[in-house]
Amino acid sequence: MKKLLNTLYVTTEGASLRKDGENVVAEVEGEERGRVPLHMLGAVVVFGGIFVTPPLMGALARAGITLVLLDRQGRFEARVEGPVSGNVLLRRAQYQASDQPDEIVRSIVSAKIANQRAVLQRALRDHGEEMPPARKAAVETTIERMERILRRVAMTNEGADACAARRVRPPTATSRCSAIWCARPTPRSCFEAAAAVHRSTRSTRCYPSSIRS
Repeated sequence: MKKLLNTLYVTTEGASLRKDGENVVAEVEGEERGRVPLHMLGAVVVFGGIFVTPPLMGALARAGITLVLLDRQGRFEARVEGPVSGNVLLRRAQYQASDQPDEIVRSIVSAKIANQRAVLQRALRDHGEEMPPARKAAVETTIERMERILRRVAMTNEGADACAARRVRPPTATSRCSAIWCARPTPRSCFEAAAAVHRSTRSTRCYPSSIRS
């Protein structure tokens, strides 16, 4: 199970933060305004002139909770962190993933579309009987369109993996559009590849694949 932690934002000018047991206590003019357990926090962000006691700073560092200091306009000033341990294999995998931005973008888009489809399906399941027929039909049509988009994205991912396994070079007259879509690292190289196919085929027009709703 993934534990989702919270970020505590303190914006009241003149407030103070102190440690009380295993809790972060926020006070304004000596009056307690809030109390949050340390184990529920992932970060603490303070804006402007806010006092943070040294014991609390040490407790945050030992607990692996980041303390971020911003000015009154929200501009970054400093960050206080405790000791960190690195994973060489994890960092290597992250750097390798950063060399394939298309995969990251496709993952984000796929997740957003899947979440939106789930929201619409839940609304249709819970309130479908109360919806007017026209609105219900529109929701069902939208869900079907999202499913088609997800299938196209999945097919694109499969084609990209196949191209990467074959180490595809710039497309030739026989590689067609799928190779253009998989091998393009940048829009400019994609345009150049499409131009190469057009010059080689002359009579065949070929464009990179695109997702249309």
